[in-house]
Amino acid sequence: MVDQSPEGRVTALQRTLVVSNEQLLLLAAPDCGPWLACSSRALGTLGVVRVVAEARLNGALVVKDPRGSRTLHFEGGQFIGARSDHVADRLGEVLWRQGRVSLDQVLIAAEMMKEGRKLGRCLVDLGFISMAQLRAGLVDQAAHILEAACLEENATLVFSAAPPPERPMRFGLSLDALLARAAQALDEVRALQATLPPLQEPLHLELLTPPEAISESEHALWQLAASAKRNLTGEELLERSALGKRQGLRDLAKLLQAGHLSVEGGAPKGPSPEPTQHVTHQCLALNLVLRVLDRAGFGAGDAVRELVATPPPQHAPALKGLSLAEPLDPDEVLALARENTGGVHAMAAALQSLLDEALQQAGEILSNEDAVDLRQRVEAVLPPT
Repeated sequence: MVDQSPEGRVTALQRTLVVSNEQLLLLAAPDCGPWLACSSRALGTLGVVRVVAEARLNGALVVKDPRGSRTLHFEGGQFIGARSDHVADRLGEVLWRQGRVSLDQVLIAAEMMKEGRKLGRCLVDLGFISMAQLRAGLVDQAAHILEAACLEENATLVFSAAPPPERPMRFGLSLDALLARAAQALDEVRALQATLPPLQEPLHLELLTPPEAISESEHALWQLAASAKRNLTGEELLERSALGKRQGLRDLAKLLQAGHLSVEGGAPKGPSPEPTQHVTHQCLALNLVLRVLDRAGFGAGDAVRELVATPPPQHAPALKGLSLAEPLDPDEVLALARENTGGVHAMAAALQSLLDEALQQAGEILSNEDAVDLRQRVEAVLPPT
């Protein structure tokens, strides 16, 4: 699709392609610089980013959907930063969903922002996070925006030559690893959507008081439904929750499966079958990745084990009693899951989070070749969703 000279410069090329009956226009000309425009129905964000990476282009990819836009910046095909006007992509929301700060701390810091200061700096000055945690949070935010852009399936995409941001984040994350995580997230989102009722349908609240033993993010979703003057649709709940598409769909599915919400005017959709096979394969995949991390050293395996000891709030109930001190026994994990809050579904979500973190650690300490090989081995272990 992209013609490159031996020196790696994109030569003049103009070509109109037809992909799934949608037009994709790709232009790379010396007089205006490379640009590309298409619908996400023709070529999703994942596909466009891969084109940019392979052609080693400099510029910005704007992903505009009905609710806002996200901009991804690239330098020589490498991802160097992002910005977004989506509420779910803001730094405070990202830090909260990761369990780094509480909602109260975000609100307190937001009050200081009225003085013209940035939220991250306010969180540091208040002692809620350290500078190191802020830097890690900014990297996580950029990675989240990239993933969120890849999950948007109703958008227009335009890539054009553009100057880099004022403070490019040359954070050394493997773009291949980020795209692999985004592809996994897209698979999960599509699988969740297949189990849910249409998101355009209004949802009915089944409980007048908050349900017990649910995560903070599930509670936030339930609270939105409870405080609305009318029954909101699934789409409206997800948009107002600032949870992001992936986390929002996970929490909405749990509330529906537990019977805390139901489709207005119809019987609630019954819970999907327990993903026992998936949990079994997740255990085997985690064991595989931890073996590789332990051999590589640098304490990467221990970092994953610490997540089990002090898990994010949304996964703490599911992971209660779990240990990675020894390789996971799938039968023991399934037995534990049925004793813990959320059952096997919650355990599957928690294990996927651990697996994502383990693969991210692998991407940071292994060579690109070894990291790609490991991801392929993991994909071979996991059953198709």
